[in-house]
Amino acid sequence: MKRNLLIILVGVSILGCSFNDSAKNTNVNDIKNVKNVTIRSGSQVTKYQVNSHNLITSSSYQNTYGAVNSRSYLYDDTKELNTIIKENSVTGRDYFYITTVKNRSNNQITQKIKSTSDSRGTKKELTVNYIYDDNGKLLGMIQTDANGNVIAKGVNN
Repeated sequence: MKRNLLIILVGVSILGCSFNDSAKNTNVNDIKNVKNVTIRSGSQVTKYQVNSHNLITSSSYQNTYGAVNSRSYLYDDTKELNTIIKENSVTGRDYFYITTVKNRSNNQITQKIKSTSDSRGTKKELTVNYIYDDNGKLLGMIQTDANGNVIAKGVNN
């Protein structure tokens, strides 16, 4: 009887721990449980915060004028980067949004829309269209601005 009770208690304890851990790690934008990473390149020092999903949640560095520039990164549920907030003491905040459009039947990315808005109210938009062959192999991409002007083309041979 004692042995069965002990086995049940151990099982409940293990299940409780595993449920608790999985609930804690569901938010891909978690900024509470982060590791600080510092990278030095010459005199330049950049500090990153990386969460438990190994996603960078923020970065900061001091520019040549002594001001601190920082960025915050936000992800969707599939861990795709969808927002970057760039801050500095001179120009304020700039927002960068990335919207991904996928083909529902095969889950291929067909388009990415990159839009920005800065603290002065300036808005810009770039669109990248992806082209695939009948077998699903990426053939190329075309990047256009908000007016439809082609900025870049790429072909995959």
